[in-house]
Amino acid sequence: MKNLKTPLIVATILFALFLFIIIFHRLTSEDKTLKKSLEINLYINDVVDYRGFLWLNDSIVISKNCPNIKIPNNTIGNITAPFQIIKKRNNDTIKIVQNYNTSYFLLIE
Repeated sequence: MKNLKTPLIVATILFALFLFIIIFHRLTSEDKTLKKSLEINLYINDVVDYRGFLWLNDSIVISKNCPNIKIPNNTIGNITAPFQIIKKRNNDTIKIVQNYNTSYFLLIE
């Protein structure tokens, strides 16, 4: 019986440590989602499409379903890199400048 106590205690400690690390990571990780309260002006070289979201230069995450203001069927997910993304603070309009063409999209939070 004594031989089973030591591995059980070690396994319990390791499991508790594992849970603590996961919870700590979730609580301290930085939210990279583009929000209405943020202001950005970035030149985007790298766009990764992942599960309905676009990762822009590994620094900003945005929903790929943000509709074009003038053409609602066209979404921001149809834009390819490189482009410049501009958004003013407390505004839900995203401005995309690509090859001297400008498009405006509505931010979905």
